[in-house]
Amino acid sequence: MNNYSQQKIWTVIPTHNRRQMTGDCLKSLREQDSCGFEIIVVDDGSNDGTSAMIAKEFPKVILLKGDGNLWWTGAVNRGIAHALENCQLDDFILLLNDDLILPKNYIAQVLKLAEAYPRALIGSVVLNIEDQETIYSGGVKIDWLTARWRDVNEGRKLSEFPAGYTQNVSTLTGRGVLIPTAVFRDIGLYNEKHYKQGGDPELPCRARKKGYDLIVIYDAIVYSHTRD
Repeated sequence: MNNYSQQKIWTVIPTHNRRQMTGDCLKSLREQDSCGFEIIVVDDGSNDGTSAMIAKEFPKVILLKGDGNLWWTGAVNRGIAHALENCQLDDFILLLNDDLILPKNYIAQVLKLAEAYPRALIGSVVLNIEDQETIYSGGVKIDWLTARWRDVNEGRKLSEFPAGYTQNVSTLTGRGVLIPTAVFRDIGLYNEKHYKQGGDPELPCRARKKGYDLIVIYDAIVYSHTRD
């Protein structure tokens, strides 16, 4: 059996000119109950002092820089590539957008969930940061015939769902998704050739074709700014 207490999460956060939000996200990571993780921020050419803020206030963060042409997908891939060069075979990648705030038990919780679902990409339930009981996205469902998609349980209260509630989904976004590093060795990185921006839903679909499960677990909670 894998020893999950020894496994590490490599958190990858892409950012561009959102110094305040990025700082708030990193503060919530610094306050985590668990210490079994590394943080990689990929600053794609910010000119608002984001990199200087990170270097000064969060010196333990691994800071990678782009020239403004990476966009979301290229930035994420650069962070993942760095993690894959340094991680163990059974570590995890955690993708976070820079506008998220995490509760203090988040890292410990997703590590626990990974033990229960070893062949899954695990997404988080997204709550509105201005109303931390209301679901902003409980997972994405796609009607493949019409190509229409919807956020499951949007607008409902998290308290309506029991502990351990799991939602099977069609794909996953970058708003708090835990991915075994084995997935990237199986199928490669995100497709930055065709999806410079908004490339997050495509890779989970490839992973599902390889036999991985796509789930959102409502015990894994992130709070999102729903307005910039």
